[in-house]
Amino acid sequence: MHKFDMNTVIKASVFVTIEYTDIPSELLEDWSSIFLDVYYARLQNDHTAQSTSVSNSKKGKFDWTGEDIFQSGLFPRPLNPYFVTRIRPQKENQLRIPVDAINTHKIELTEEITLVDPSGREFHVRRRIWKDGTTLYTGGWKTLCEKNVVTYDDRCICEFLRRDGGNLYIHGQYAPVKFA
Repeated sequence: MHKFDMNTVIKASVFVTIEYTDIPSELLEDWSSIFLDVYYARLQNDHTAQSTSVSNSKKGKFDWTGEDIFQSGLFPRPLNPYFVTRIRPQKENQLRIPVDAINTHKIELTEEITLVDPSGREFHVRRRIWKDGTTLYTGGWKTLCEKNVVTYDDRCICEFLRRDGGNLYIHGQYAPVKFA
């Protein structure tokens, strides 16, 4: 069982949902080569590429594994325990950690953890547990999303890592490019 103490930090990457049929040439200069490579590969395979799906085969259930993100080639699959999440309307301050992710990775979370974004900014959050076992962290998730311009359509890849000295943490990286 992975024990996460109060020095726990989560690495969170954001996968931005992209809908496209054509990208204006003036925007191409701002894209990193990995986004362009994936974009052109998709165009070769399907001239009317669609945006990625955020749900798994069960209607209405969010895919916490983010399988389509990793299959797209935009992000490598994390080597450590992870989950994929997004901002939920009316619950912007709640980072929900899926029960399936906790059970699959055998994670034991503690009262306080730290979220770290790509710039190294730290956001301290506190655990809340619902009667049904749902685990939420509140207090810094909304601020992290605001500072990194994360929207409701974006998905966040949250990876549990271990800091020097053995403490675990969740750290973040973001892809701030979005086309709708």
